Amino acid sequence: MRLNFEAYIPFSKVDEEPDSYTTALTNELIELSDKIKIPLDDFGFATVKVHKIGQDKIEKLKKVYPTYFKHEFLDLLHFEIEIDFDSIFEFSDSGMPSEISQNDLNRALLTSIIESRFTNFIIFTQLALPGSLNTEKGLILKDGKYYHDFKGLSSSLVGIAYDKNSTWPHTRRLSIFKVWEYIIDKTKILTDKSNTNIENGLNAFTYLFDYSTNTMHNLFWAMSGIEALYAHGDLGIGYQIDKKAKLFLGEPNEFKKVLTKLYHFRSKFIHGSMSIPINNGWLSNDDQDQYDNEFYEMECTANRLLTATLQKIIDKDLKTFEFEFKLK
Repeated sequence: MRLNFEAYIPFSKVDEEPDSYTTALTNELIELSDKIKIPLDDFGFATVKVHKIGQDKIEKLKKVYPTYFKHEFLDLLHFEIEIDFDSIFEFSDSGMPSEISQNDLNRALLTSIIESRFTNFIIFTQLALPGSLNTEKGLILKDGKYYHDFKGLSSSLVGIAYDKNSTWPHTRRLSIFKVWEYIIDKTKILTDKSNTNIENGLNAFTYLFDYSTNTMHNLFWAMSGIEALYAHGDLGIGYQIDKKAKLFLGEPNEFKKVLTKLYHFRSKFIHGSMSIPINNGWLSNDDQDQYDNEFYEMECTANRLLTATLQKIIDKDLKTFEFEFKLK
């Protein structure tokens, strides 16, 4: 049997520079056509084909799917995964109507796995080119017919990781292929819950793409990933993060207490000692702006720290990430 999975995804620019980071992302994705493999558990692996869609094809798609591709975008990419498979699982207790065959049930299972892993792949491109992802609503086809929407994706890394005025730590650029191979070969996060601190950090990173404009949400998950990577036990967490992060990523040239400030802010936020505004509120004074700016600054710092740490772990191909303190 054969299953054909397609995704049409519009990519929008996330900066105003001529050499767009989004263009770098889409160009690299196109170059990786037929080179990226998606693991599908017992169904094996599938190869991803990637093509840039021209204007004539875009106009035809708009006629067939008139509610899509309305907004201006930089590139429309067509991803295609075609796989031949045998029915693997027998769903004797599925509770499904008898007219649904085992083959159809396997096809539905395989479709769900492909969609999940494909979305994972798109998200992890942001450990290669942080801040380059900003997609509008796309569509997914199954065997040539509409299946459902591909939700728009962006992250709080947009406009942060490549800010020329950003302070320590600085992110880098990796190859998408290297990042994805690391995810497949060195972790089990695609098939199981996290079992190591590196896997905890990687999984926390993926939550930065759920609500890209929700600063509280993003700060929480970024700090969760940071603490998973740098903290051991419940004592001296701020001290551990400060010492270990500087040891791994180097000393900051300025704002040397940036991590101390970040952890103090996190502690007040998590433990309920911070003055916070009511949700969906409108304050009658100017404190809201000050609060938003401070929260955004801390979110930027946390996002950069988590991203830079995971990038270096991947670049060094580390299987474990542990520190040892010694008394002198």
